[in-house]
Amino acid sequence: MNLSTAFSNAYTKINEISDPISRGEKWIFSSFPDLNSDDFPSFPIIIIQPFSRNESPLTLKNDTKRCVYTTEILIYSKSASQADSLADSVVSKVEEVSGFNTRLVQGVDSYDVNYGGEIIHVRPVISRGVVYE
Repeated sequence: MNLSTAFSNAYTKINEISDPISRGEKWIFSSFPDLNSDDFPSFPIIIIQPFSRNESPLTLKNDTKRCVYTTEILIYSKSASQADSLADSVVSKVEEVSGFNTRLVQGVDSYDVNYGGEIIHVRPVISRGVVYE
């Protein structure tokens, strides 16, 4: 599996989550959208960061590798409870991808950021997938 396949698998599953405000437009991104753009969909949004890959040999002949794919998924919402609910949905959906285990970041709760005078709650989720190649 390559990095774009890992991203595509995660995106496909996360995209199955219903938009809580039924906008009918894109609300899941690979990078933070321009807040000042007329196309900005409003909050909540989900950002799937690029995946990283770390591999290590499992045999002395190096013919089998253990590959770990990792990403951070950030949920931005005006409501802390909505951010938590979406984070739970993200965990559920990404765990449906074969080989992936996903968890809420331990020791880090939602944190607040100020965007143009508006408080937005952020909930981080870490996803790791292990593939043997």
